[in-house]
Amino acid sequence: MTLSLAISPMEPWLRPGVIPRAAKPGNRFSACPGVTFVTLALPQNLEALALSSLLLWNLGGLCPTIRDHRIEFIMASLSNSPPAGTAASDHLSRGMRLRVGTWNLDRGEPRWQRAHQAAHMSREADLWLLTAACSQLQIGNHKPAFSGSRPGENDQHWAAISSTWPMKPAPTAHPSLAMARISHPEGTFLAACSVFPWRTAAELWPSGDGDSFAERCAQTLAKHTREIMRASIGLPVVWGGDFNQALSGPELVGSDVGRGALLEAFVRLGLRVVTVEANGQDPHQRSIDHIAIPSAWSSRVVTVQRPRSDTRFLSDHPSYVVSVDRASEIRRPPIPLGLVASLKS
Repeated sequence: MTLSLAISPMEPWLRPGVIPRAAKPGNRFSACPGVTFVTLALPQNLEALALSSLLLWNLGGLCPTIRDHRIEFIMASLSNSPPAGTAASDHLSRGMRLRVGTWNLDRGEPRWQRAHQAAHMSREADLWLLTAACSQLQIGNHKPAFSGSRPGENDQHWAAISSTWPMKPAPTAHPSLAMARISHPEGTFLAACSVFPWRTAAELWPSGDGDSFAERCAQTLAKHTREIMRASIGLPVVWGGDFNQALSGPELVGSDVGRGALLEAFVRLGLRVVTVEANGQDPHQRSIDHIAIPSAWSSRVVTVQRPRSDTRFLSDHPSYVVSVDRASEIRRPPIPLGLVASLKS
């Protein structure tokens, strides 16, 4: 059994190479800017609830001011590790595989593209996180969940989500975010799809998101992250869309600051980005469209396609599809503060 958490801001008493008393030999430590990751191996025979409280107690003893810092659980739940001698792929095969895709549909214009786009999507994935989508979008018999409309274009939406499994749209406050709870056979999860600002988007972007490109990016990220956190209520999250931000290689569209902030937001939500090294429409440039899945889930290589009809591209963005295996999850209630206090005393 493993427990993963992050502690922010990074403290000198818990950094790569420094092993706290709560840890045991063989535990792994890593870090990214502003956040310390800790993954602790836990005995299988201890009750997870009490053990979580004991862990917090130990960390509190190491640093008396920890109560003034945020302890952010990277995984929303404890997860079972594969039994000794069992391959991870064998363990994960007991879950239900799903194919997750993201694609900027280029507003479905000209209209001849729409039928070809729908045919491609119906073949390639079970869950689509779509951007620049028109109101007439439909994949088979599945009605999408849409974000708000683009200004002055009631038939055009920033984002949309389509699923072969039943889903319930979740309300959003920010117009460029779409969310839905997906009723998957292995348990419900939250799907989120975003569009982030590009440098010339000032006239289209909500006025409350700032006056400069940097401000719009920061405000959009903060608002989307906050809404996803509130809507997930402990559910696994799959987040994708057009972030207008490469996450590796030279930065040609977004910014280095934006890259770091977006990566940290994924970490705060317990997500792993599978498209970091994927290429864009130009194979020599990195993708600005991304898919992030829970860190505990396994994935295969991302398939990057540039669909055509005859010699004409169906979009100015590639489609990205990843096959995912859901890890077994144990959902636990929040740790009662009284239990932590009793252990501390």
